[in-house]
Amino acid sequence: FFALAGLNTTPDAFAGAGLGALLLIMAAAVFGKILGGAAGARMGGFGWSDALAVGALMNARALMELIVMKVGLDIGVIGNEIFTMLMVMAVVTTLMTTPLLIAFSGRRRAHAVIEPESQTSTGNPP
Repeated sequence: FFALAGLNTTPDAFAGAGLGALLLIMAAAVFGKILGGAAGARMGGFGWSDALAVGALMNARALMELIVMKVGLDIGVIGNEIFTMLMVMAVVTTLMTTPLLIAFSGRRRAHAVIEPESQTSTGNPP
């Protein structure tokens, strides 16, 4: 599916006003998903940090949109240029999920620390 969808992309999408349209699509997708997810989480009782983390996780949902975009392209609702922009948006927003989640949640990956085993009660080494 992804290979077939990739064959429908075109570099012409970034010529002229295409780059501005891509930035508009990216802004609408990122802010819409993050703010929408955060608003729902806030209404559910989450604090701002956790609510924005939920919004960041919603940002990863773009790959599901690829199926709808491919159907739209196949039936002629959108052209190759818009399809390319939407595909770039889907990949970029998915890739930015982890950095956004780390930034919003304020948590860093914890490294496992292995404690040495203590000696048994008999005093014998392990």
